[in-house]
Amino acid sequence: MKQRLLLLFGCILLQTGSVFSQSNAFRKNDLSIGLGYQQINFLDHLSSPLIYSSNGGGLLLGYRHHTEKSLFQLSVEGYVGEANPKRFGTREYDGKIKYDQPLSYELSSLFIHCDIRGAYFRKISHEMASPFTFMAGSSISESAFFADAVADFPWFFNIVSISPSIHSTFHLNDRSDIHGEIDIPVLSLVTRMPYSVFPKSATETNFASLLHQGTRIATLDNYQAVRLTFSYEYAFTNRSSVSFNYRFRWIHDSHNYQVYLDENKLSLSYSFHF
Repeated sequence: MKQRLLLLFGCILLQTGSVFSQSNAFRKNDLSIGLGYQQINFLDHLSSPLIYSSNGGGLLLGYRHHTEKSLFQLSVEGYVGEANPKRFGTREYDGKIKYDQPLSYELSSLFIHCDIRGAYFRKISHEMASPFTFMAGSSISESAFFADAVADFPWFFNIVSISPSIHSTFHLNDRSDIHGEIDIPVLSLVTRMPYSVFPKSATETNFASLLHQGTRIATLDNYQAVRLTFSYEYAFTNRSSVSFNYRFRWIHDSHNYQVYLDENKLSLSYSFHF
């Protein structure tokens, strides 16, 4: 009797593994949610001669649709932290106001970063015996950076970019995959603070003035950027998986006063497959 139960249990395990490996192909949609940590350094010669640094946490939401030959991705991310000069950090101000009353406060800037990205890929090569899959496509993304006190003035930097993209997957086993992506923008819409730093208009709001005065079309001759993403995905079942992700991005805007920005992000996300 015990031998029959063990044999039955073994058959169930084998069948479960077979169903897991086969049903993965039919789970074409993924919804994901995650938490992330970012570290950003930026230098805007128009706003300040100092390099500013920001650390903060954020929330990630994503959707993915994939078939045997294509992949569509949509992601939204938001991060909040503080930005301070890398050389000085958070500074303390101590002084006096009227009637010699003491006044003390910290000099630190709020920092907000938001990302929206959509991408579509088509498979370009896949040998049946090879664990590698390569896909080519394009992406459109928007990244907005805001700090409320860079050299005591608001700072805003927004980029909408169209990029050729490459996606690769290394299939380790039935449960584990390693993914890599690279985006290089070729056409961008860049919005920066105008020369006056604080936009003003007699007929428009301040934000409308910022968009009108500080937006331009940028190409590779005056705006360069690269975005690299690596992730390890482990499937618990055919309906759920967890991913550990790392992203690096470098930006250089050479129009008028130069902007340099580099970004490192780590995140952990959970995906539901359906």
